[in-house]
Amino acid sequence: MTIFADEQSRINRYRGSALAPKKTEKFEANKMRSRRYSVSLYPNAPGQIFSVRSPPLCLEVAGREHTVQFDMGSCTCLEWDTFRSPCSHAMAVAKELDFS
Repeated sequence: MTIFADEQSRINRYRGSALAPKKTEKFEANKMRSRRYSVSLYPNAPGQIFSVRSPPLCLEVAGREHTVQFDMGSCTCLEWDTFRSPCSHAMAVAKELDFS
């Protein structure tokens, strides 16, 4: 009986949340990471295709660049494609497009 009560208590803590606890943590981490990125729209590209560049790690190492097809739900990092949860690059684009 105690196990059931403990489990019910744990479930009630997350009731009303749209995501499971681990997904919420990952979502928030991606949101924080996305603040550092610079986003630009590819000119003359069909659809919503963006270049997302991360800042350089140090003077010798250039930042990485990923391509996000926002309307297709795809990113070259493959996190969005694989897990169907927006990666930090997609969140940077969403911020640029002024999504909440």
